[in-house]
Amino acid sequence: MASSSHEACRQNKAWQDAGIPPFRVAVNISAVQFAQKDLPEVVSRALAASGLEAQYLELELTESVIQSADRAIETMHELVALGVHLSIDDFGTGYSSLSYLKLFPIDTLKIDQHFTKNIESDEKDAALVKTIIRMAHELDLNVIAEGGESNHFSESRIM
Repeated sequence: MASSSHEACRQNKAWQDAGIPPFRVAVNISAVQFAQKDLPEVVSRALAASGLEAQYLELELTESVIQSADRAIETMHELVALGVHLSIDDFGTGYSSLSYLKLFPIDTLKIDQHFTKNIESDEKDAALVKTIIRMAHELDLNVIAEGGESNHFSESRIM
């Protein structure tokens, strides 16, 4: 985490300083990194060292990362308190309870491309994606369908 977050923050700030309009950069967090007790401090140091505003950093957590950490919710709240955005990556591939979605202070669900790549030809995949999108919207979460950049589908097709 230390090197990936520091590099992501440094590069994003460099782009901003070069005149590119600000945007959020996402960094994947491994189970080992997420379990570190000092993760919020590491992220805070990366933001401070780069000068990047926290709103331009997103940490991507997989369902398995969140399940494996004893203090996952506490860590997530500490990260959100810094101003960092959190997302659950590869949503739908893990075995976590849906009830966690109301407890986690996340901003975005990223639907795994396993479901999105076949929605034109597989009614069950289309139904799953449609359900995840509706559920996320009802929970005031953003939704990203991974792999969608190579598929030619629209939300109206699945909705």
